[in-house]
Amino acid sequence: MFDTAWTSLSAGASAADVLAARPLAVSALQNTDLAKRLVSALLDVATSEPEASAAAGAAAVLTFQLTLSQNGTAVARYDSVPPSDAPPVGVLILGFGGASLDALRPLAEFYGRIWPSWRVLATTRAGMSDEDAADALAAQRRAVVDGLAGCGRLLVHVL
Repeated sequence: MFDTAWTSLSAGASAADVLAARPLAVSALQNTDLAKRLVSALLDVATSEPEASAAAGAAAVLTFQLTLSQNGTAVARYDSVPPSDAPPVGVLILGFGGASLDALRPLAEFYGRIWPSWRVLATTRAGMSDEDAADALAAQRRAVVDGLAGCGRLLVHVL
């Protein structure tokens, strides 16, 4: 009887830990060091004893959301040679799930070599999309809009 009660309490505590990690996960969208530590802790829960399966499932989902983008909501801007008089062409590279800005850099550099007057931005899809993450996602969208301000045309490269 005691073992059953203890197991239920442990599973409940693990589930509460995962729920408590949600605000940290939102903060981790803009802090890669925090994201790494949080993913590590969530993986510990996700691989815990079978009695904590509800918490393990929640931890696995939250871990997936956090690792969908290795750079959270970061946006990288790659400036090349400014154009003479015409507004530049803007290129927005939307990275694949799991992409990092480092993984997208060769593509941005390709555009810079071929069309040096174009302005290139790169970002990836952040995993979290609920109301808790709305501010971080709005900041990401503002960074993209601000980075492409003044461009005469826009090319979107979706990976």
